[in-house]
Amino acid sequence: MLQHEEACPDSLSEKRLLPNMQRVTVARFVKESGADGYAVALRRLDPTATVIVVFDAEGLAEDDR
Repeated sequence: MLQHEEACPDSLSEKRLLPNMQRVTVARFVKESGADGYAVALRRLDPTATVIVVFDAEGLAEDDR
């Protein structure tokens, strides 16, 4: 996971979708394979959760500001 958003402005974010169009950033990754593997692990831990991997062009999503 990325510790500093400045380290990689083009990153992948792992988002968990919540009711009422809300979302929470779970993690950030540089490589797609790491993000996909983490999503698989989260889905195994909580099969009812909706987890998506998105490209975060700014490196800092709105919900983290």
